[in-house]
Amino acid sequence: MKKIYLVPFAAFAIFTTSCKKDDESVAQLQEVVENAAEDQALDIKAIADGISSERGERKDGNPPAANGKINFKLESDKQYGYQEAGVIIEFTQVDDFAGAYIQLKSADGTVDPTYFDIPKRGFKAAPQEENRRGSKLGQKEEEQTESIELDFDDTIPPGTFCYVICVYDNDGNISEPQEACVEVEAWGGNPNLIGNWKLVKERYTDYETKEIIEVAKGEKYCDDYVLTCYNQGNETKTFENADCETTQFIDVNFNEDGTFTSASEHIYDKIDHPKSSETCSLIIEKDQIDTYTSKGQWSFNEDTQEIVLVELSSTDNGTLEIEEDRSAETWKFRMDTTSSLVLDDSNEDDGIYELHFTK
Repeated sequence: MKKIYLVPFAAFAIFTTSCKKDDESVAQLQEVVENAAEDQALDIKAIADGISSERGERKDGNPPAANGKINFKLESDKQYGYQEAGVIIEFTQVDDFAGAYIQLKSADGTVDPTYFDIPKRGFKAAPQEENRRGSKLGQKEEEQTESIELDFDDTIPPGTFCYVICVYDNDGNISEPQEACVEVEAWGGNPNLIGNWKLVKERYTDYETKEIIEVAKGEKYCDDYVLTCYNQGNETKTFENADCETTQFIDVNFNEDGTFTSASEHIYDKIDHPKSSETCSLIIEKDQIDTYTSKGQWSFNEDTQEIVLVELSSTDNGTLEIEEDRSAETWKFRMDTTSSLVLDDSNEDDGIYELHFTK
């Protein structure tokens, strides 16, 4: 059963298509102008204190000298960072390494007089491409990657800075350092997105049947539910059209100042899984209402054509949560007219997942 909130999942990619020039009744999409502030070199001495590693230790001086006895490569020599969130550094998984050293620097070569020592336990697996329905159509053999997250506080402005990174093992071996630069994106950036968008329909690939499903706003959609009966030797029973949900609405408002708000409401039949399994009968509490609201900042990445949301606060069924561990979430999108928006989280493994909106 799908559950769509739009923002409470933490990582958006985007592409746009031009509007139809032969239809004079359709308003022309505005040109997106690159924000020059994002290309300005940031003074590392001025911003270094605003960059941190939750899982690493900051040390004075320069990292230990490399001997080049570990093979190591970054996934890219350019990354994108997001204000009040941070940047994720991804690299190909290295055998038997113990940690990484990272030293910040300005684009002009000025080096910060400290560095981060981040042990391997402070790393995490790089985010896998998985759409927000959480299904898997098939696994591909892919090169495994690791990731390190550097956090930004609210003093980090748009602009560009760089860093040098190397990894080390427990035997004193250190890879040759590699350098990459980070472009910190400004808030807002695409005038075509500004306004209040209301959900029209959801469109996605069913992970079992591989069919393309379309469900309109306010339409009840039901999946089959497979129950495992604990009191009958783990026998399974299938109940047709028993797991039901209705998306009442999803509203998203993109403001010119780079802030956004979103709100959603779902009605679903809540299945009591433990009791159903114990009694080998379906026990349902009907018409459970689930509400979610979100506030934060949005950014448009002109290079990758991505829209990025950084959630600052949310309410889940009325309970307020202030986001301390902030992350950037991305969606693909397309706009054929100024009043038609599709947020797209499709990928090769999971198939189609789209949210269609109108103004």
